[in-house]
Amino acid sequence: MTEIRQLKFSDLPAALELCNEIREHHRQLLGGYFLPLDYDMEQENLKSFVIEDNKTAFLALEDGQPAGMLTAVVKYSPWLEKPNICHVDTLVVGRKFQRRGIAGRLMDELLVFCREHQLEEVKLGVFNVNGGAVEFYRQYGFAPQEQKMSLNLEKTKND
Repeated sequence: MTEIRQLKFSDLPAALELCNEIREHHRQLLGGYFLPLDYDMEQENLKSFVIEDNKTAFLALEDGQPAGMLTAVVKYSPWLEKPNICHVDTLVVGRKFQRRGIAGRLMDELLVFCREHQLEEVKLGVFNVNGGAVEFYRQYGFAPQEQKMSLNLEKTKND
């Protein structure tokens, strides 16, 4: 049985392992790009999701074991028509817990949170090569809104 609850300080070791798992997944998908997880730096980041009022984090437990996590930041963007937004920072489900509906349960919990806080839009970033994640978000009604592009200057040097 899956339980979804707010992340607590006592959850940080398990949350760090989930962060490492998603980091390594992204490193594999992207052929590097990200550095290996710096546990101390990531722990400080995760603490901010427990402490700061404009951040939230949900932990999924499957039969008492940490199975997934979603972190998000509430932002006010006064230049937008709907300025109260939520940005999903991370959504991860541990490899051995995937395909059990846990990501959906985490997203559902976030949407309840957003409605309770009168937020008007949820935004997130997803790498184009992460087809499973792209499809998951599309099924939730997310649609592409902008294209981020990058240029690797090391590959474009004129020697």
